[in-house]
Order: sequence, then structure tokens, then C-alpha cells
Amino acid sequence: MLFIELLKAQGLSDEQIAIIAQDMHENKIFITYEEKIEERFRKMKLQRDQVKTKLHLAEAVVEELNRVFINDKDMAIKKSNKS
Repeated sequence: MLFIELLKAQGLSDEQIAIIAQDMHENKIFITYEEKIEERFRKMKLQRDQVKTKLHLAEAVVEELNRVFINDKDMAIKKSNKS
């Protein structure tokens, strides 16, 4: 049963239901069909944070590899100019 249907079954008017829905939205009160949504949200947030950490590490490795590549390229150019 939807929340709005529940409120109608309790005898509330459409206007009263609209006010309740608006107040819920303004106060960040949400209804979901999912059980234990807080736990699932925490797990997803943890997974997101872990992936972000891995991404930052991978970006650091790529930057370091680029620096090494540029240094090696510069050394090769200098070496070829001396020859």
C-alpha cells in the first residue's frame, strides 16, 4: 500500500495529504520500499569511498609513470644530441 493511500484510508483529504507530503519533503523525511535502507546506504557509501581511494592511488601511479617516462625521454634526447 502506498503512503498516500494509507493516509486516504485514514480519512484525510487530498489537501491534508498534500500538506503532509510537502512538510515531509521540507523536513527530509522520505519513505522507501527497501528494508534496512540506512544499512545499505552506509555499505554503498563505504564502497564508494574505497573506489575513490583506489582511483586516487591509480592517478598517483599514472602521474609518477608519466614523470619517469618524460625523464627517460629527456635523457634519451640528451644522449642522442651528444652522439
